[in-house]
Amino acid sequence: MNHDMTVIVNGEHTIDRGIQALRIPPVTTAGERVETHYIPGRSEPYVERTGELEMLTLPVEFYYKNEEPERAAEFLQGARTLEFGRMPGWLYNCQVLDRIEIPRGIIRTWNKFTVRFLCYPLMRESYPIELTSHTGELWIGQNLGNVPAQPTITLVVPEEDTVTVRLSSEYGDVVEFELRDIPAGEYIVSSELGGVCDTAGVNRTQYLWGDFPVISWGGNTFIEASVDDFTVRPNWRRR
Repeated sequence: MNHDMTVIVNGEHTIDRGIQALRIPPVTTAGERVETHYIPGRSEPYVERTGELEMLTLPVEFYYKNEEPERAAEFLQGARTLEFGRMPGWLYNCQVLDRIEIPRGIIRTWNKFTVRFLCYPLMRESYPIELTSHTGELWIGQNLGNVPAQPTITLVVPEEDTVTVRLSSEYGDVVEFELRDIPAGEYIVSSELGGVCDTAGVNRTQYLWGDFPVISWGGNTFIEASVDDFTVRPNWRRR
């Protein structure tokens, strides 16, 4: 199998369903979103960089030869993750907005068709790692992506207390936050979602003081907490 042409949708190789990829898009980097403002009396518009990234549209050309094209269309229409064999271990969160139609060919075969996957701009790990500590200290190591990571930290608080979590890097960057006077329980601090909740999903962000942690790109990161039992999912990402 030519792994450069491998396409995986929702964790399943498309070829296993008889759907052969003929052409995949080149490696694409998401562009930064800009906003254009027109100011009266000014000849040129003012362009503002938002700091956010545009969504990616990645067209893939397939060929399907089977008497049941509806099944192939239904499978691809339900795409939620998209992987390419040339980038093993990384995937896009995606969706397909256009209705997929597989045109009929000659003598009960089916022609090639194109699916446009609308993807979030950053790839993430196909199998995110979880690192667990029972000592109050956790060495994360080097960011495996190429953009800052937004980790999810789960902490077990044995009794009502103020819990401090500190991230530091070999470059001297330090991020620290507290969960002040938080009751005993298990709590999830998500930088990606920008919130704190307990295992029942109840919002506990009111206990947070400080900034949500970010793991910088490059170098090594050291994480320590004032509780012994905690887990970090780094959520490495690539642009």
